[in-house]
Amino acid sequence: MDSKLQEMLTNINVTFNPTRHIFEGVDASWKPWLANLSPSALYNCSLVCRKALKMKTPETKWVSLKRWIQTTPSGYKLPEGVFLSIKRKEVFVSTPTPHFEKIDHLILMFPYGNVWPLTDTGKPITEDYLLGQISGRPRLLDMMDHDAENPLTEYFKLCKEFMDQNPDQIGIHLKRKRKPE
Repeated sequence: MDSKLQEMLTNINVTFNPTRHIFEGVDASWKPWLANLSPSALYNCSLVCRKALKMKTPETKWVSLKRWIQTTPSGYKLPEGVFLSIKRKEVFVSTPTPHFEKIDHLILMFPYGNVWPLTDTGKPITEDYLLGQISGRPRLLDMMDHDAENPLTEYFKLCKEFMDQNPDQIGIHLKRKRKPE
């Protein structure tokens, strides 16, 4: 693991722009990723918003291999508010011999509700892609900037409503029993 890269990732802060990130009916200081909701609850709120906006959600049909975490497969800790899940897409290939091709994808969820299952060219997101550099900056930082510039409509409000209506779900991800290693 590259310690310089980890330090760069650790120092990335979530962008806050009052003109874009204060939402009607939600206190300006409230942030879903800091509210002790499970990443799965955050994802479900994002999914509802994305479907309402008629955005594609291809990852919903893929097999989940790893729940939402904040560490990449090679051990890099992601910035606050960024979560990663690993899902497998299975595609039937008929030639030359019939078989299922299994493709693992990193699914990324960002602080303002955006979820990206694919690169902008439609290819699977890999760790190398995510941590790669663009003009001396990690691609992850560009993705976070895009998320901050285009917050998902109603995401904060939906997360807040979920939290208010389901107080039993707050912190539930902290109570799960972990398997012995």
